[in-house]
Amino acid sequence: INDDGFMATAATTETTISDLTYFCHTLVALNALAPAFIFGIKRQSTSEIFSSNNNNNDSWLESLKARQQEIDKQQDLIEKKWISADCVSTIPISFPAWVRRLAVDEYPLVAAGSHTGNIYVANMETGTSIAQSFGQENEIPLGGQEEMMRILFSGCDGGGTLAIALRKTLICSASRQGSVQLWRVDNTQAELISQGSLQALQGVLVTCIQLDDDYLWVGTADGRLQAYALSSSDVPLALQTQPELEWNLASPILSLSLCPEIGYGVVSTAKGSVQLFSMEDDDEMVTEWVPPIDSKPLSTVYIISTTLVPYKNGGYAIVCGCNNGSIHLQRLNYQNGMFDTNKMAATNSKTSSIFQSRHAGPVKCLVSPTPGLMLSGGQDGTVRVWYISESEDELHFQYQFAGYKVWLGTLWTDGLRIVSDGADNSIIVHDFSKSV
Repeated sequence: INDDGFMATAATTETTISDLTYFCHTLVALNALAPAFIFGIKRQSTSEIFSSNNNNNDSWLESLKARQQEIDKQQDLIEKKWISADCVSTIPISFPAWVRRLAVDEYPLVAAGSHTGNIYVANMETGTSIAQSFGQENEIPLGGQEEMMRILFSGCDGGGTLAIALRKTLICSASRQGSVQLWRVDNTQAELISQGSLQALQGVLVTCIQLDDDYLWVGTADGRLQAYALSSSDVPLALQTQPELEWNLASPILSLSLCPEIGYGVVSTAKGSVQLFSMEDDDEMVTEWVPPIDSKPLSTVYIISTTLVPYKNGGYAIVCGCNNGSIHLQRLNYQNGMFDTNKMAATNSKTSSIFQSRHAGPVKCLVSPTPGLMLSGGQDGTVRVWYISESEDELHFQYQFAGYKVWLGTLWTDGLRIVSDGADNSIIVHDFSKSV
């Protein structure tokens, strides 16, 4: 790269295009592990970077390749620990109220929504509480939400927080009184700083929320998927009256999951469909998938969780969980950063009832810790680990963590650990990074 920021010719050196490509990919990988090593280097000119000294150039590339090999070795070791359930399980923090939902942006900070609606923030590494909100137990819930609660919780509604999201110092929570409540964490204060509630959704029941770097994503009981800008120069988040992106799905939204790495997300609706959408614009949904749900007569099966799971060798699948314990998988044709929905064959769809083991209760949450693996959490009190066979498009049950309560509602993972609720007033951590 020359001093003007453009790609310079490599004609004066013996550096090959493949070397340069490897160099760029390695910089991306090292960025997350050693930012000081990459970005602490003084900016250099083209002649300084691409020295005519081929020995130095080769040494630099070999050093990067060696570091990449070390990263790959560490990743392989972590994957083996996931497959063999080699982890350390702890309860790092307990709160004064029952935990109903939790959110983690970066470990070890956790935000927990309770059965009273109050929010608690803690450090899971030190086991110390940082801040909390007060007074939410006195809020008056919206009327007419009984049917929605029945669909979401299948008769095991513990009250309190419906959804919670955390990004840096911003906490967003959805409760029974409607809208989204906004909070800020100040490490010098024991009480969360209230930022008000989202004006655009006053009187609207919000069922699910997510945060990324740009937007607050909201799914509502009246069937709207919306995105509100976090950094609007005109209006603070709480005072915004219109979303920047919006879809009307004409059916209550039951779950929402984002995959910022590829710029897509998925939602499930009460009418029994899973919708794939682009996080970049609010054109029509990319595609709709209706799993072959094996509903019994006189009963209704709802899709209450969904996510995008990456395959180990590339590509993605939609996975969704239902309130009858079944899990469904649909492979997506993903190439060059785009989904080819014309090649989405319904005949590839599988349900976990065909596989080895289905949950004995509603599947409340789904996440993927690493490509090729998936976690599911159910009201049967288990967190299950699945391997996804790319050649067969099938889920293979590996093992489970048992002993959770029916209140299990959230799983979070960063590829190294599982953080979950479902243990009354405590947070549970299964850490696969220990001894690595």
